[in-house]
Amino acid sequence: TVPLVAIAPMLVIWLHAGVQAVAVCAFIVSLFPVITNTLSGIRSIPHPQVELFWLYGARPWAVLTKLKLPGAVPSIMAGLRIAAGIAVIGAVVGEFVAGELGAERGLGIVVVVAAKQGELPMLFAAVALASVLGIAVVGAVNVAAYFLMYRWHVSERPD
Repeated sequence: TVPLVAIAPMLVIWLHAGVQAVAVCAFIVSLFPVITNTLSGIRSIPHPQVELFWLYGARPWAVLTKLKLPGAVPSIMAGLRIAAGIAVIGAVVGEFVAGELGAERGLGIVVVVAAKQGELPMLFAAVALASVLGIAVVGAVNVAAYFLMYRWHVSERPD
C-alpha cells in the first residue's frame, strides 16, 4: 500500500541510483498481482479434488505440486499479464527517482528531461516508446501463456 514514489528514495539510498534500483522498483510493483492471483488460483481448486488426493495418501507437498499449482496456472498467467504492464510503469516511475543521467539514460529520465526542457516531440516519443514496450511485454506473456496452456485449458483453445 506504500506508493512506489515513496519507496524509490529508500532504494536509491540502499542500492544507489541506477539500473538495480529501477529493477527493484519494477519488481516491487509487479510482485503483488502475481501473488494475489496465484493464491486465488490455489484456493479455487475444488475441495473434493484435494480430498481425493488425500484419500490416495498424497502428502501436502504432492497436493501442492501436482494439483494446486497446475490448477492455478491460468490464474498465475493472469497475474503475470497484469504484472507485465505494471512492471513497465514501475520501471519508468522508478527512473523518475532512481535513474541516472548519462549516455545510457532510461525512458523515465528522458520523460523528465524532455518535460523540463519543454521538448514536446521528445516527450511524446518517450511516452510512445514506453507504450510500445508495455504492449510488447504483455504480448510476450500472452504468447508464453498460450504455449503453456493451449493443449489443456479452454481459455487458450481456438474456437
